[in-house]
Amino acid sequence: MPAESRLQMILQIARLYYEKGETQQEIAAKLNISRPQVSRYLQQAREMGVVQINIIDPQEVCDGLARELKECFNLRDVLVVPLATTEPGELTQELGKAAARYLEAIVEAGDIIGIAWGNTLHQVARSLSGNKQPPDIRVVQLKGGVTRTSTNFPTGDLAVTFARAFNGTAYLLPAPTFVEDEATRKVLVREPSIQNILQLGRRANIAMVSIGYPSRNSVLVKAGFFTAGDIENMRANGAVGDICSRFFRRDGSLYSTDLDRRTIGISLEEIKEKPYSIGVAGGLNRVEGILGALRGGYINVLITDEITARGVLTLAKKDAF
Repeated sequence: MPAESRLQMILQIARLYYEKGETQQEIAAKLNISRPQVSRYLQQAREMGVVQINIIDPQEVCDGLARELKECFNLRDVLVVPLATTEPGELTQELGKAAARYLEAIVEAGDIIGIAWGNTLHQVARSLSGNKQPPDIRVVQLKGGVTRTSTNFPTGDLAVTFARAFNGTAYLLPAPTFVEDEATRKVLVREPSIQNILQLGRRANIAMVSIGYPSRNSVLVKAGFFTAGDIENMRANGAVGDICSRFFRRDGSLYSTDLDRRTIGISLEEIKEKPYSIGVAGGLNRVEGILGALRGGYINVLITDEITARGVLTLAKKDAF
């Protein structure tokens, strides 16, 4: 067979086998040649470089993204979870598992763990194994809560679940997330029952928080703290995300000092001083919020998924030009 005809035969067989998914026996019957001939042609296709086989390890790809994020934003740790789905429920579940494993790996005797609340941290709580229980663990709620009917989970129960997993003690913040004005907040935070919890939160050496985004369907809207119109206005004026209900812009700056003065909980500046400030978030709607949190320096550990990690890096590079 002439060399040109032989090459065309190799290409045809390679396409049928690798692109069309036909079996060697089917190809042999179609081209009226033997199955061993098909096998030899496929071998020649690989030897000639007509066919190249690359094995992509998803974890290796994710580790590369993690290294890039860590270097770009000077982070302590980054964990990028490989996922085959963008379905929000599955995404949150997998991030919860990864965050639970990370927390169990770093926690030590005497640690004070500060937590916020939300669907993501609810999944973290559910994923804690309870197999590591160093002594004297305290878990403290970092921000005020909402009513039981506003969420699928009572916000205070998360601290209790975390504490139970580590055989520790939970400390709840008996106050709402937002109040009407700054004067009301000042009165409330002077109450010993609230003041003591806030002080314990400031002493926490580990903070685990989710990174939210302004959404009409958020818990804060359901709880009556904001209307859907308020949320739209916030987004229109630059709010891209929040940590512990403290909202910020894409450049990392605080969104509103007025809103911040009405918020009960530790501040963003206090969160960023933690030895471990762990942000857990994923989904394309969180990309801007994660970028804002990283630029503000509010977290030094990021746990996210592959698609979101790519989105954050892409947006960061786009903003640089």
